[in-house]
Amino acid sequence: MSSFHKYSDYKVFSFNYFPNCSIIRPEETYTFIEEEKIMGFIKGVLVGAALGLLFAPKSGKETREDIAKKYDDSKRTAGEYADKAKVKSGEMTQTAGEATENIKITLSKTAQDLKEQLHHASDEIRKEARELKDEVRSTAKEAADEVSDEVNKASDDMSDSDDTAEPVDPQDPTNPRDPIDTTHPVS
Repeated sequence: MSSFHKYSDYKVFSFNYFPNCSIIRPEETYTFIEEEKIMGFIKGVLVGAALGLLFAPKSGKETREDIAKKYDDSKRTAGEYADKAKVKSGEMTQTAGEATENIKITLSKTAQDLKEQLHHASDEIRKEARELKDEVRSTAKEAADEVSDEVNKASDDMSDSDDTAEPVDPQDPTNPRDPIDTTHPVS
């Protein structure tokens, strides 16, 4: 494990295992290659430790048996983890499949509901438009009938007044007609 501390333009690289050891380098010179060198060193230490075990004071046969036993234990443990991972993967796949199916069903239902609502709204708008058209038609007919009745009444009143009208003197100042009125000639 390692940690980085920034001091102005320098990075301090220190090992947690050896807190008193640190390498101070300018920030711009520290690169990924140097980190690889450090990792190579750590790997070398681990390989050296493994080789040290092989050449330990135990007999070679005991050491090899220990290594084989550790290898078998590690292999068995790795197999158990792989089996657990397969089971979890299967469970997650099944859960994801169910969730996907639920989403599809929900979206389908929502789309169908929306379609039905739009269809219903469209029918309502058509119905209201027909009712409004009928109402306008009825109102227009009533207005036309009223106007026709008023025109007929006014026409009847005019023909009644023309039949009973007395001749009017155009020079009379109380004459209601305009002296230049040509629509009602005086007889």
